[in-house]
Amino acid sequence: MIYQSPKYVEKPLCSVFIFTYNQEKLISQTIESILEQQTDFLFEIIIAEDCSTDKTKEICIGFQKEYPAKIKVIAMDKNVGMMRNYHENLLNHAKGKYVAQCAGDDYWCDKLKLQKQVEFLESNPYYGLVHTSVCVLDVDSDSKREMIKFDLDEGLNDFFFENKTAALTACFRLNIFKQYCDEIKPLKQNWHSEDYPMWLYFAGHTKIKVMEEVTAVYRVYADSLSRPKDLDKFLFRIKTRLKFRKFYLNYYKMDESFCDDITYLTYMEAQYWAGRAKDKEYCREIGLFYKAHGFTILSLFMRIYEYFPLSFPLVSLFERGLIKFNLIKVKKFTNKSYIYNKIK
Repeated sequence: MIYQSPKYVEKPLCSVFIFTYNQEKLISQTIESILEQQTDFLFEIIIAEDCSTDKTKEICIGFQKEYPAKIKVIAMDKNVGMMRNYHENLLNHAKGKYVAQCAGDDYWCDKLKLQKQVEFLESNPYYGLVHTSVCVLDVDSDSKREMIKFDLDEGLNDFFFENKTAALTACFRLNIFKQYCDEIKPLKQNWHSEDYPMWLYFAGHTKIKVMEEVTAVYRVYADSLSRPKDLDKFLFRIKTRLKFRKFYLNYYKMDESFCDDITYLTYMEAQYWAGRAKDKEYCREIGLFYKAHGFTILSLFMRIYEYFPLSFPLVSLFERGLIKFNLIKVKKFTNKSYIYNKIK
């Protein structure tokens, strides 16, 4: 069901998209941080609410009633999952020339975020995406650290090495997003990642700009990518990363040596978790790749994890020690374009 006032803004320059599910304690801060944006242009706020079982929907509708000219709530009749809630509602309801976004548990901290980003895109038609530095809030320890990015342009190769864009800081052209959905059809790819595959598409079709300033706060929880409780679920995410990286390596017809580097990098990101999750099949897959590409000792470790999974904690510690002191052959990539600043 769509909640929209007759007074709703019809021609916004930018659409701000919020996707949310069961975030009653946090969604108000998210919405308020966007309402505080100071702009010299009209923008709309679209809230895609995925049939929450708590009071998230009621809170969103309350904001819509208070700001009828700016907020539209799309409340799903049944839970459809993040991917459909994101892609279908953004594709079908955004009216702006540009799109900025924020998950319902994050928030913006710079009141000029939209103004600066839209201003840049309006003045630089060859750029399709602009993103910024971000503040990472560790919810468990209540500590913050700023991920400060260098003020520069980023290209396709950079995005193959890592997801360069914190989604809550991004502002991009809606027409390129529609082109991505029409050509790549992300919902049919079963990638289970709403942003990284999209940035890989943007990186190959337009210029991308990074702004150094911190504009948003990203919450990290105990059950996060870096500290997962469900190892199988986390490993599935990493397997998905390899799947869409390989898709784009083929899509862009990247040369063989670069493809090998990206595949190697992804397996290196996965090998610890494959061993820890006792995924024998994936350990074997990684080991065979290492062996075929001359990383004999790494392949031996993966073989140990495959046949003797209970030995993983001790053997893994030994392996990481050898890597740390450069006693076994590994490739190292230095592609990071940011530094961490710890703050209180």
